[in-house]
Amino acid sequence: MRVALVDDNELWRGSLVSALNSRGIEVAADTTDGDELLDRLDRIGPIDVAVLDLRLPPTWSDEGLTLGRTLRERLGDVGIIILSGYEQDVQLRYATRALGDLGGTGGVGYLFKDRVNRAMLKEAVQRVAAGRVVVDPMFSQEAAEEWRRRNEGATDFTAREVEVLDLLAQGLSNREIADSLYISLPVAERHLTRIFRRMLPESAEAGPEPRRDNRRVLAVLEWLRRTGRLREPD
Repeated sequence: MRVALVDDNELWRGSLVSALNSRGIEVAADTTDGDELLDRLDRIGPIDVAVLDLRLPPTWSDEGLTLGRTLRERLGDVGIIILSGYEQDVQLRYATRALGDLGGTGGVGYLFKDRVNRAMLKEAVQRVAAGRVVVDPMFSQEAAEEWRRRNEGATDFTAREVEVLDLLAQGLSNREIADSLYISLPVAERHLTRIFRRMLPESAEAGPEPRRDNRRVLAVLEWLRRTGRLREPD
């Protein structure tokens, strides 16, 4: 697996390079800004995932999202992980754009820098490379709690399906969801089929988990929207 990193903080970027290399993930390029990465794309060869700081030069606002969209335009379904500062309320609108507006069919992740560790980063890269959505666990857990608070006694989803949705938003595979909940794989897949049928009825006929399963991305986005964790951008 090959990864490109973009972060203007040399110390932080070096830590990311070390974290990934030490876990068997090749860092094909690490740069300080998006223009530098784009200039080098033809020389560095194929990449599976780009890990991008949200705030990059020259304005340190949302250049990471713009870069992610450009990479998707040039590379197709490359996975994109956005690393954000831990300013949750302010950053929710950026998460909306990161998860919803990058385009393409590749995986996408949104993680808070202050909460990510080396093991989490490796898992996120692997899951995003497999076409999944990965959001910070706190983000998805709050979605589950908000759903329960708003919908006590509601029949849209069972308590177990809410647990499945929470784990789906964290990027877990069907097998990982089953293992986490101590249920069999067929049972987990039946829960997912019902979830997809309710949220995405037009895609219910597809199989449970092809490698680039855009239903998983769409279901996570819809789940976060319904619980208020994902808002329309201003």
